[in-house]
Amino acid sequence: MEKLVDMINSSILKTAIAVFALSASILPALAESPSKPSAPIAKGEKYAVVFGISKFQDSAAHLDSGAADAEDFYKYLTKKANFAPGHVILLTDKKADRTSIYKLLGETFIPTLRPEDLVVIYFSTLGTPAKDDYGHINYLVASDTKMNQLFAFGIDMQNLPQIVMMRTRCNNVVFIINSSYSGAMEVKTKSLFRTAKPIPPATLIASCGADQTSVTGKNTKTSIFNKRLIEALQIKGNATTIGEAFTYLKSKVQTDVKADSGVLQTPVLKCETMNLKIGAPAGR
Repeated sequence: MEKLVDMINSSILKTAIAVFALSASILPALAESPSKPSAPIAKGEKYAVVFGISKFQDSAAHLDSGAADAEDFYKYLTKKANFAPGHVILLTDKKADRTSIYKLLGETFIPTLRPEDLVVIYFSTLGTPAKDDYGHINYLVASDTKMNQLFAFGIDMQNLPQIVMMRTRCNNVVFIINSSYSGAMEVKTKSLFRTAKPIPPATLIASCGADQTSVTGKNTKTSIFNKRLIEALQIKGNATTIGEAFTYLKSKVQTDVKADSGVLQTPVLKCETMNLKIGAPAGR
């Protein structure tokens, strides 16, 4: 009897050892194997905020094309690029004051968007050179900006994208900045300030380099950049990618500005989403 018990115990022990060995060989493999990818997030809606300023409270500020550029870009978005009119906000001249701009970008509109949405943020206004500021910062000029107090009343060009992206869940953000010195704007993807919130990648199309001015055509009421931008975004219809549009845009702006004013103006692209199609229907 005792011999039978010993045989049973020995068999159980061997079985346990075998199970343990099998588990030891399987578990690491399971731990290393990638999990099944989750279903892709459905692509969302398309939104835009468009700012354009030609009339400023400060008499030292002047720009002929700002409001007209913004109105033309708004028409492109709503009539040709599949943006629902109710999804696009247009503010021109006195309506585009500093407080209204920041409220839309940081409180009432942009923060409400979902991760899968697309938003285009467009400015056509004056830009200031870094040498005009004690801290060597470039500014976008709002309708109520005081030109001799840029730090207090201007819009910090370099840090605007980071500030906006810290306050939105949207993962598809496109900045189009039609102003002098706009190439100085930075689109970063690292966390800022005292937060670990990751900043999603964004796209920037700037009308000129950091040390260049943006030219309004001598015989037109709109800027050369804006005219060529709207053309560029449609060279392959609504299937045009950011990369394809920029190649056309850069070449045309350089040629046209040189012929018009004899100066160099080179648009700048800072982008991690070269295949993004601004004109594609929502949800695609």
